[in-house]
Amino acid sequence: MNLFLRGLWAALILLVCWQISATAVYAQDTPVPQESQVTAVKTKHFSFGIRARDFPIKNFSDMGNKSTATTTFAPQPAPKDWNFTTATKSPFWGAGLSAEYFGGPNWTITAEVLFNRVAYTKQTNVYWGIDNPATTFDERQHEFFTENTKGYLFDLPILLHYRPVHNGGPWSRLFVSAGPTLRYATHVTGSLTTISPNDVTTTAPLVVTPTERMVIGGTLGVGFRVVDDFNIKTIPEIRYTRWAGSTFSQDSTVSPRNQLEVGISFMF
Repeated sequence: MNLFLRGLWAALILLVCWQISATAVYAQDTPVPQESQVTAVKTKHFSFGIRARDFPIKNFSDMGNKSTATTTFAPQPAPKDWNFTTATKSPFWGAGLSAEYFGGPNWTITAEVLFNRVAYTKQTNVYWGIDNPATTFDERQHEFFTENTKGYLFDLPILLHYRPVHNGGPWSRLFVSAGPTLRYATHVTGSLTTISPNDVTTTAPLVVTPTERMVIGGTLGVGFRVVDDFNIKTIPEIRYTRWAGSTFSQDSTVSPRNQLEVGISFMF
């Protein structure tokens, strides 16, 4: 299923690139109507649409893979070795709604509400006692914990889009964007499976509280803005977000503070 979705996404990106190339060639011979050329009466200042995005790198998304280890000495009578491993189960894609204010031929402001589902599995292995180095088997006592957690993330970016090239031609469709993004985590639930030293397995609900339920970040982007004769806007864009904190931050479960995404919007 993931391969099919990634293939569909790649085909969509290729379609957009083809449209941009075709528009650029057409622009060499025929002036392409720009929003700045529309009379004041017909200018449409507000547009609404949809946006889809992809996280191409897991460790630059809403959750990545990570491992860590530590040793505790108190209050236990014997030292304990803790090994933590978190594996992301989050979908690579997200989607949402977008609104745009057209302020002039060179700048626009967009506000979006983007939805993502976050999911991960955290395994904790605890060992204590004495291990005989002469054997291949670990004689220490051990206990295993497996946490399965899922929840919803909502991102609300407000970005200013600015066109640095104003003299027409295909490069006049290029824009840079910048602005704040707010992230909110909700409906976070989990379950905990424990395997005791006596190999007894139990499963129970787990209360998971995000480290920071609401976090803010700064977003930078670059993309193209293509407007057809029906005033439908196709906007492919690459964005980078630096978060001020981590939604989850405990042991190996740490939400990346650097986020890279590739997205596309359709405004009507």
